[in-house]
Amino acid sequence: VVELGARRAAGRDVVGDVALALLDRGDAQDQAAPCDALLIDGVGSVQLFRCIHPGDPTAGEVMRDPAVNQFLGVGGTNRVSRFYHSPPGVFSVLYKLSDGKFMLVMPDGSRVHFLPDGRLDRMVGIFSRSVVECGYGADGRLRTVTGDRGVRFEFGYYRRFSDPDFLAPDVSSSRVVEMGRVARVRVSPITANVGDVSFTYDADGSPMWLSVTAANSGGAAYGGQL
Repeated sequence: VVELGARRAAGRDVVGDVALALLDRGDAQDQAAPCDALLIDGVGSVQLFRCIHPGDPTAGEVMRDPAVNQFLGVGGTNRVSRFYHSPPGVFSVLYKLSDGKFMLVMPDGSRVHFLPDGRLDRMVGIFSRSVVECGYGADGRLRTVTGDRGVRFEFGYYRRFSDPDFLAPDVSSSRVVEMGRVARVRVSPITANVGDVSFTYDADGSPMWLSVTAANSGGAAYGGQL
């Protein structure tokens, strides 16, 4: 999630006080204004959620949505700092909470939570104990993804060994093209199927080779060209 006009961790405005052109569809959805929010998925698709400003005649109806109290508890409206109109044809509802985080409620009742800077925080299924959580390092990179059944993925990156952010899953490298890219994904030892997936990159920085080491293989690895 990107909130327009909000300051990011780097201290700069996303768009300042000007409208941002999105897609040329010839309608009002082509422009995003300050306080609107953009939901961008993994393939780059963008959904524009319109900020509901004070005085909007629909504000009362939105604030009375039973989903607010269902997922945030009694008085949940008091924990919401901003409401949004969903894009036409989209039945998911986005809220900005008083702690700066965002909550996207899907039509089936599952929720996706985002940190104040827009990074994915956790996903909650239709059953509240079904949770997948993301963990980040001091540099902001994704470090762990942990599921509700004890499955934990750890992400390592190519870095110089002298880098202060170098952690155990990382891989030392001096190749400029590899710096900061995912080096491997490791299944945590808390599971029975421990294994590594390692990535190698070509001169252009594109993934070139994938190698997998399974837990029950005695350390044997297999792989293939991407």
